Amino acid sequence: MKKILFLLAIIFVFGIFASPTFAADYYVSPSGSSTGDGSMSNPWDLLTGNSRMRPGDTLILKDGIYAVDTVNRGWLFLGPSGSTVRSIVKADINARPIITDIAVHTPNVFTNSFTRVESLWFGTPSKDTAEYVIQNGNDVELVNNTYFNYFGGLNEGGSTRNKYIGNRFIRSGHDNRGHSIYINNMMAKPGEGALIEKNIHIGKPLSFEGGYATHLWHNPGYVTVHNNFYGDVCYGIVVQGKGNSVQDDILWSSGGWQNVALWLPTDNEYWPPPQDANNGKNVFTFRHNFLGPNNANRLVSPMTSYDPQVIIDDNYFVNIPGFGNNQKTLTLNDVPARLGVSGPELDTVIANIENSFTGKTLQQIHDDQAIESNFKIISAVQDAWAGAGLIPGDLNRDGYVDINDMKIALIGFDTPYTIFDLSKVITNFGK
Repeated sequence: MKKILFLLAIIFVFGIFASPTFAADYYVSPSGSSTGDGSMSNPWDLLTGNSRMRPGDTLILKDGIYAVDTVNRGWLFLGPSGSTVRSIVKADINARPIITDIAVHTPNVFTNSFTRVESLWFGTPSKDTAEYVIQNGNDVELVNNTYFNYFGGLNEGGSTRNKYIGNRFIRSGHDNRGHSIYINNMMAKPGEGALIEKNIHIGKPLSFEGGYATHLWHNPGYVTVHNNFYGDVCYGIVVQGKGNSVQDDILWSSGGWQNVALWLPTDNEYWPPPQDANNGKNVFTFRHNFLGPNNANRLVSPMTSYDPQVIIDDNYFVNIPGFGNNQKTLTLNDVPARLGVSGPELDTVIANIENSFTGKTLQQIHDDQAIESNFKIISAVQDAWAGAGLIPGDLNRDGYVDINDMKIALIGFDTPYTIFDLSKVITNFGK
C-alpha cells in the first residue's frame, strides 16, 4: 500500500513540475501581425509567432496560405531552439494551413529539437526543380503533415529519435537525388533510429519524377519502417545499414524513370564505414509486406547472398514472382480480402490524389475537400493490412516500447507512457 501511495505521489509531483510553468497557446494567421498579441482574436504572423515561442508552448496556425521567404532569408525554423521540453506547432481545428515560399518554391523548413509539428501542409503549386528540403533536430515528431511537389523532401542526417508518423508525401523526390524521406544517420545506436510509420507516398511517375520514397542509405542504423503506403513511386523502399526493420508496408505500384519498387542490397554500397562491425554487410528485417502487381522491377539478391542475420519472411506478392521465406502469392481477386478495396479501386484513389496536386493553384489545393476522402481510403487500407500481420512483441519499434499498444498517459507528460515505462517508474521510485 505504501508503495502505491508513493507512486501516486511521484506522479502527482511530476504532473505539477515536469511541464513548463508558463507554457501557453498562441495563434498565428496569414493576416496576422507582429503587433498582435498571439491571441485567437489578434494573432501574430507566422515568423513573429514562432520567434515568440518558449519551450512547452503551442503555436496554432489558423486556416489559410502562409507565404514565407526561405530562399533569401534561409530556413523557416519551427519551434524554440535549445529546448529539451516538448513544444507543438499545429493546425487549428478544421483548418488547412499551407506553408509555401514567396518565390514559388517549396519552403526550406527546419524543425528544432523536441518540437512536434502536426497537421500542416507544405508545398508549391507545381513540381519544384530546386533542392529545398525539410530537416530536423533531435526528438522531433512530424505527425499528419502533407508535403507536396518537393524536389528534396525530408532529409535526416545526424538526428536521433525522430518520429515521422501519418504524413503524406505527394510528388516529392526527383531524379536520382530527391527523396520523400532520406535517412543517413550512420552513427545511430539502438533506440536512436527514426520511426517511419503509416506515411503515404504518392508519386507522379512522369519522366524524372517520383524519386525515392523511403531511402535508407550511407549505413543508417535501427530505423523502423512500418505500415507505410507507396503508390506510383519511382523507387519505393531502399534499405541499407544495420538493425533496420521494414514490416507491414504496402508497395502497391511503381513507375516512372526507374520503376523500382524495392532495393535490398546485400552490402553497404559506396560507404563502408570503419565502425561497421558487420564487415560492410546490411542487416535488416523485411517481414509481412505487400507488393502489388505493378512492381515487377526489384533489386533483390538470392537469400544465400545475405548476411545470416537478415530476415526476409512472410511477404505477399500479387501476380509477380516472390522471394524470401514463407512467401505468399496472390491474385487480384485476393486483394479486397486483404486490403478492403479492389485493385482498380485503389488505382483510382491514387490517380485522384495525384490529380489533386497537379496543375492546381494553392488556393484550389486548399479548397479541395475531396483530397481527404481519398487519403482516408488509403489509411483504411493501411489499417487493414497492419491488423492482419502484427505479431505482438515481434515488431521492432527501434526502442519505442510496444506491448500490444497498451499505453497509460501520466499526468504532466505530453507523450503517453507504456506499461513497460510505468513498470520502470515503479521500480525506480517505489522501492
